[in-house]
Amino acid sequence: MAQRFFPLNPSHDFELTDPKRKVLVRSHYLGGAHRRTCKDLFGSFAFSQVHESIRWSAADSKGIVVERWIVDHLCQLGALTEGDGWLQVHPEYVNAVAAFVDEEMGLTEEKLKEDIA
Repeated sequence: MAQRFFPLNPSHDFELTDPKRKVLVRSHYLGGAHRRTCKDLFGSFAFSQVHESIRWSAADSKGIVVERWIVDHLCQLGALTEGDGWLQVHPEYVNAVAAFVDEEMGLTEEKLKEDIA
């Protein structure tokens, strides 16, 4: 991951830019150390035709079984949006998350790069 992340930071500032966020989501959460945890998290979500997204609702979804900080990180990275009693996958990540959930062992790095360009 460092080989992909550090070149995005040539000025050595620590601002979390959009390209940096995408690398972190792709290589640390959907395709890295927290892949299994994200599989568990997104297993609680369902596609919502009304919202045209993948969504979790406290009212009608099964409970989230992952630690809260995972959800917080994904919100900070822009992969999730949170409201009062709901979480929703950001439109930019819907295809990647749908493919991630559907694939038994998660996405390959090539497919993630394609889905989160």
